Order: sequence, then C-alpha cells, then structure tokens
Amino acid sequence: MLVLKFGGSSLSSAENIRRLKEILTGKEEKFILVLSAMGKTTNQLQALAEAALKNEFSESMEVLRMQHIQASNELLKPIHQPSSSLRIQQYFFQLENICNGIFTLQELSEKTLAQILGFGEKLSSAIIHRYLLQEGFSINELDSTQFIKTEGDYLNAEVNFQETKSLIQNHISEEENYITQGFISSNISEELTLLGRGGSDFTASIYASSIEADHLEIWSDVNGMLSANPQVVSEAISISELSYEEAFELAYFGAKVLYPPTIRPVMQKNIAIHLKNTFQPESSGTIIHQNSKSHHLIIKGVTSLSDLCMLTISGVGLAGVKGTARRVFQAMEEADVNIILITQGSSEQSIGLGIKSEKLNIAVKALEKQFENEIQRQLINPIQVLENQAIVAIVGDAMKQHIGLSGKVFGILGAHGINITAIAQGASERNISMVIAQDDESKALNAIHRYFFQVD
Repeated sequence: MLVLKFGGSSLSSAENIRRLKEILTGKEEKFILVLSAMGKTTNQLQALAEAALKNEFSESMEVLRMQHIQASNELLKPIHQPSSSLRIQQYFFQLENICNGIFTLQELSEKTLAQILGFGEKLSSAIIHRYLLQEGFSINELDSTQFIKTEGDYLNAEVNFQETKSLIQNHISEEENYITQGFISSNISEELTLLGRGGSDFTASIYASSIEADHLEIWSDVNGMLSANPQVVSEAISISELSYEEAFELAYFGAKVLYPPTIRPVMQKNIAIHLKNTFQPESSGTIIHQNSKSHHLIIKGVTSLSDLCMLTISGVGLAGVKGTARRVFQAMEEADVNIILITQGSSEQSIGLGIKSEKLNIAVKALEKQFENEIQRQLINPIQVLENQAIVAIVGDAMKQHIGLSGKVFGILGAHGINITAIAQGASERNISMVIAQDDESKALNAIHRYFFQVD
C-alpha cells in the first residue's frame, strides 16, 4: 500500500488536478491520498481571519468561494456539480459564521484561527473525492480529525502517536483506496488542531508509518530536493538520493520541499520517501532512505535561513558556573522562543543563540530577567544583539571523511569578502552552519555551490 501527498501547487487548478488523476491511474497498489489546500488557499484564509476583526471579510470570502466553485465545475460533469456545490456552500456558511463571531467578539484566538485555516484541506478533499469517483476510482473519504490525535496548542499540535496509530490501523483496509486531508487533526476534546504550516507532509508520513506503507510519495512542483534554492542559485541541481539525516538537515535549514517533522515517523519504520514533480512525473526526483549511495558527493546541498538575529550572553560570571546553560534554555523555553543555533566559547565566558528576528524583543527581555542579578553585579555583560543575520549550512554524510573541509568553506567565504559571525558543527560532522550578514546570503550560497558542484 502507498501513501501519496499532493501539495497546494499540484492542486492549484482543474488542469493540475487532472494531472493528479493521471498519476493515480498509473498506480497498481492501493493507496491513501493526502491533500493540501488548493493553491494559496491557506494564505487566503489567514488573511480572511485577520480581516474578520474589521468586518472586512465578505469580498475576499466570495473570491475564495468562487475559486472552489469554479474548480469543481471544471472538473465535474453537470450531473455531479449541484451536490459538490452544495457541500462547498455548506463549508463557506460555517466559515462565514465563524468570521461573524470574530467580529462580534473582537477576538481571534488560536483555536478559532485553526478552525478557519483547516477549511482549505476540507474543501480540496471534498472536491477531488467527488471528481475521482466520477472518473471511476473506488475511493473512500477519511476525516483526518478522527484519526490524527494531538495534544498541545492549536496551531502546532504534538501528535499522540500511540492513539493515532491504533485508530488508523483499526480502520484502514489494505484492500481499499482512501482520500483524506493533510494538516488538520483534533485533540482529546475533539477540537480541530493543526500540525504546523507544511503539516500535510507530516500527515502523510504519519499514515505511512501507521500502515507500514511500501513507500511515501510527496508530489510538488519541483524535481525533488535540490542542491540549493533555485530562486537564489540558478545552477542548483536535483539530488538523486539522500539519507534521512541529510534530508532532515536540509529541510530544517530552509529546503522548503519537505517539512522537517515528516522524516521521523517513516525513518523509524525504514519507509522510503520519494519526492516527485507533478508536472514532470517521469523525472526520478529524490529518494530519501536509510543508506544513500551517492557518497561521491562531498556535500549534498547548501541551504540557508534568513531573518535571524544572534544574541550573546557573555561575561566572566559565566565561567565555571554550573547551570548557566540550563538557565539560558529555560528562559527561552518559557518565553516560547525556538533556538535555531547555539555556540559556546571553550572558556565558558559566552553563549551565542541564533533565533528568528520576530522573537528578538521577547528573547532579550527573558534573558535580562533571568540574569538580572548577575547583570546588575556586572558579572554578566548586557545582552548583545546582532540583527539582520542568516545561517548558511552545508550538509552531507560524506563530509566527515574529508579533512580540511571547514577550512575550504571558510576560505571560499573569505575570498568573497564574507565575514562569519558564528560557527556551529554537530558531532556527526554532517552539517557545518555559519552565521553571516543577511546581505551576504545570496553571494555565500552561490560561491559555496559553485565550488563544490564544479559549475563552470
């Protein structure tokens, strides 16, 4: 049995959905089809929710409604259009009621926002299910909120894998085809929750792991994972094979073709991930599995994260003091600030943190509160902030076999006049991450890629 996930770009028009149908037609195995929202629907729903606070949502809601009605009418024969349109109208009636409630209460909670954002996947799966039935597929519709069970917050919930696996295994038959929604789930109170932006990949991985699928296919608009962001590095090439660990590192540090949490569920069951292009289905794309064979490449890719800042906690009061690092991390956790990169001097007199710029003020206040006493006694310096930074990371399992690799990378950046603010390297030697000025991000990516991939 297979699990296939199609992203928003693959569902952005009736023509693209017909491509999906052709891909499914070529499958001999039974499958679970996991769908994202159509096109940019999730972004439109986000804007709709914010407009509801000002009671200015009616026009944009009508645009969104007509987009789905039009797609349905283009796909379906006249005899099937009324029932599909009725279901779409019902969803938009619910959406309108929620938006009216937001305006009346003048409150947009995470719980309400999750409900609104979840309509995209509900709409796409309803339309495409009706279309596939019309085209002769025998396929059952699943409601992911009844099978993916979560805990924690509404917008980025944590999956209860044990309960989820039990529910899926008790319901799914290997003799049937299924269609379901990505991204959405529910908590113990049956309230709708979300798996984070990009969560449809994660949904597909959860289903694949639970049923121990033959493999997982993730279909998008690119030929698998590339050696760099093609919008920045024009010479980027498709990577034929990656290990799970390599794929996770590339995804975590900015490769948007794959949502990082997707890796873990299938990795535990040794289920391969195939990254494929809906618009070039004949292309081999990228295979992610346990043992990548393309070790002739020193690095598999160079990627980056921007809109970052570096915070430095420093001072003689840090040296030899137990629990300092714990206090730093505790302050960040309590402030809900995710730490992307960590550096620490061997003298124990400084700790550097890379975080998203949007969390800067919250993070500084949290650290100042945590170390208020030490700062007043001048044992610790005022928190230092360096804004407009980016992380450039090179990734590859074979990196640990090459002596002097770090020196080569630093030399490349130095030759192009790029200063390195901070450096981090994991014990696995699979990733070398460098913090640089955001203005140098594009130059750094192109210089490193050109050297390692020998682009003339």
